[in-house]
Amino acid sequence: MPITPEILAIMDQYTLACRNLLQRLDCLSLATQEIEEEGLTYDGCLKDFNHILQEFFNVCSGRSPDPPVEVLKRKLGGRAQDVRHHPHLAGIYDEIISEIDGQASLWSFRDDLEYWHEQGRILAGRFFDEGHWDATGRNPEIRCEWDLDYDCYKSAPPAAYLPKTNRLIVSFHFDHGFKHYLTYPIFFLHEYTAHVYALDHGKNKMFNDGWMLYAACQFLAVERQRTLAASGEFPLHEVQTRLLPRYIPHGMKKPEERRGYELAQSLDHLFQGSERCLMQISKELTAFKTMPGEEEEWPTVFLKSLERDLKGRKDDPEGLKNLVATLRTAPNVREMKKSFLTFPWEKSI
Repeated sequence: MPITPEILAIMDQYTLACRNLLQRLDCLSLATQEIEEEGLTYDGCLKDFNHILQEFFNVCSGRSPDPPVEVLKRKLGGRAQDVRHHPHLAGIYDEIISEIDGQASLWSFRDDLEYWHEQGRILAGRFFDEGHWDATGRNPEIRCEWDLDYDCYKSAPPAAYLPKTNRLIVSFHFDHGFKHYLTYPIFFLHEYTAHVYALDHGKNKMFNDGWMLYAACQFLAVERQRTLAASGEFPLHEVQTRLLPRYIPHGMKKPEERRGYELAQSLDHLFQGSERCLMQISKELTAFKTMPGEEEEWPTVFLKSLERDLKGRKDDPEGLKNLVATLRTAPNVREMKKSFLTFPWEKSI
């Protein structure tokens, strides 16, 4: 379906409202702590905001004669009146309406999403250290252009990489809500680390879209803590760094992707949250170059071998301890794999 000026105007107001709520999440948390009324919890208010967005989309997609900005302000204003007996909470809605009124004429969803795209790209550069950039041969300054995909399928990820054109696709659907907006920078980060910079050309879905999505989530959580501890500023709100693990892998439709995500999660738990081993494997498999006799799917072979090893030792505490020691000390992934348990069906993976 073509992207009309009307759809672009709706996208402008959607991103403007979401950005303003994001900037007030801490205030919302404080305001709802004062309230004991059922439904006016922090999570309840976020659900209300999603309902407002859905009503906004429904009215605007029905060819409303009113400009999208007026429809949105009216919906938010109605909710502000509903909670007027809680001044602090109503005040947050009033502030958002005021900001929308003041910013609407200059706001561009393209500028907003470009900001999140740039943050994701910069964080992807921090995901790798200098040695792994040398291994991939990729330039950490590389950036992709992006296009908007409107009326995509509902479960489409917020961003996806198209290797043939070296472009990113940003998805938008009238079923999207606040959560979808929050995840844009995370998926930009993921597309760069798992696809743009990876050398396997997307041949290993279990690794690219499973394992590496978990690695991106863990990297963000650790990087935010590290940056703030050093008195620096981090571009993502805490909610953004812990959002995806609440919904993944439940939302993963493809078994291979879920399998890779859960394997990375299991290994991370085994190491009690220490990121070194998880990140080492992630970086090495991203930069993995096959040798003669090795298949392009070697990263998948590695992960499935690791998965079977973990299952084979699950009732053997001493064996798990030995595996952990090996993973901590092995110089590279090829040496790690040599230590894995082998089974008669090893070649069938």
